[in-house]
Amino acid sequence: MEMERGFRGRLADYLNTSCPIQVKITTSGGAVYDTFCFGLDAEDKISDDEYVIFYNQLRSPGGEIVYSTDHSEAIYEVQLKKLPGRIAKLAFAISIDGEGTMHDVKAHRIQIVQNDEVRLEVGLEGADFGDEKVIIGIELYYTKEWRIAVVARGFNEGLSELLRRYNVQTES
Repeated sequence: MEMERGFRGRLADYLNTSCPIQVKITTSGGAVYDTFCFGLDAEDKISDDEYVIFYNQLRSPGGEIVYSTDHSEAIYEVQLKKLPGRIAKLAFAISIDGEGTMHDVKAHRIQIVQNDEVRLEVGLEGADFGDEKVIIGIELYYTKEWRIAVVARGFNEGLSELLRRYNVQTES
C-alpha cells in the first residue's frame, strides 16, 4: 500500500507484527545520506544508546534490529516482538552528511517488506521538503499494538538538533 505524509495506521492491518520485517530506505540526490533507527522510550527519548542503529553500530544488543546496506539502500531487519518493553517507538531518520538540504533530494523511498513482499511504502522527492538537513521518515510505535506514522519532516539544523530532541548529549 502506498502511504502519504501524515498517514497513521495499525501495522497488523498490513503485516504480521510477530514475524520479522525489513525497513528499506533509498535516497538519491547529490549528497551523501546517512540513515538511522532510533529506539525510543515512552517519553520519546533515547534512554539506551545501544538502540541507536546506523552504519557505526550495526545491531541492537539482542539482534532485534540489524542494519545492512545494498548499494544505495539501507536495510533494517526488525523483530518487533523481540524488542524490550522499554522501547516504545522506532524512528527511522535520514541526514545529509555535508552540504545540501532535503529539498535537493531527487527521490526518497521507504518500504516495509515482509516475506519479500512490499507491504507499505512511501515515496517522496525534494519538492516535499524545505531546508531540512535531517528528517524523520517513519515511526513505528507501540500503543497497545504496533502502529505506523509517516512523519516525513525534520530539522534545519541537522542531526545535532534531532539528537537534542531525543535527549542525546552532543559535543558542541
